[in-house]
Amino acid sequence: DEATLVSPQGTTFTASRNGSLYEFALPGQYEVKDWRLNVGDAEAKLRITPLERPSFLSAQAILTYPEYLALPDSVKSIEGGSFTVLQGTRTTIRATAQRPLAGLDARTESRRLTAAITEDKDVANIELGPMDQDIRVRVRLTDHSNLTSGASTIWTVQAVTDKAPLVDFENLPGEIAILETETLALRALAQDDFGVSEMELLLTVQAADGEIHNAANLFDALKEG
Repeated sequence: DEATLVSPQGTTFTASRNGSLYEFALPGQYEVKDWRLNVGDAEAKLRITPLERPSFLSAQAILTYPEYLALPDSVKSIEGGSFTVLQGTRTTIRATAQRPLAGLDARTESRRLTAAITEDKDVANIELGPMDQDIRVRVRLTDHSNLTSGASTIWTVQAVTDKAPLVDFENLPGEIAILETETLALRALAQDDFGVSEMELLLTVQAADGEIHNAANLFDALKEG
C-alpha cells in the first residue's frame, strides 16, 4: 500500500495510501521536471511544474472627474501601495496579473467591491465608485490552478478636496489713476491644481466726478487655453 516518487536525480520519496490518495511531501521545486511514479506494478511519468502564487504586475487608476471640472477621463499609473484622487471622482482600478486569473475578491473595510476579469483573463477591473472618503482596498487572487495569492494586494486611496484657484493681476500697482480716454491693459493669471477652464472679471469704474459705474458688462469671460 505504498507508492514511490523518484526525482530526475534519483531521490526517492515514499507515501502510504490514504483512502484512494497518496500524498507526497516534496522539497521546494524551481524548475519543470519529469518524475517517475510507481504504485505496485504500475509506473507512470509525472511532470511537476512549479508556479508562483498569482500577483499583480502593474495597476492603473481610471478616473472620471466631477462634471464641474469639464475634464476628460484620465489614466493614472499606480506606483506603490497608495494614490490620491479628487473627491467626487469615479475611480476604477485596472490591474494586470502575471498569468490568467480564475477569480478575485476585492473589498474595503466596510463593503465588497464589484470586480470583473476581462476576456484576456489576466486583467481585472475593480470599481471603487465616486470617491468621497479615504479607503483601503484589499484584493485576493485565484488562478486556474486554484492557487491563491499568498497575501492580499492592498491599495490605500486618499480622497483630496479641490483647492480654490489662485488669481493675481500681473504688474498691477495697488492704486492707479488714468484719464477717461485712456486704456488700461489688465493681465490676470490664474492657477489651479486641475486647470482653469473659465475666468470671469467683475469690476467697477469710478469716474472723475465720483460716480461709480458697473463695468461687469465690459468683459463677458476670459478663457485660458
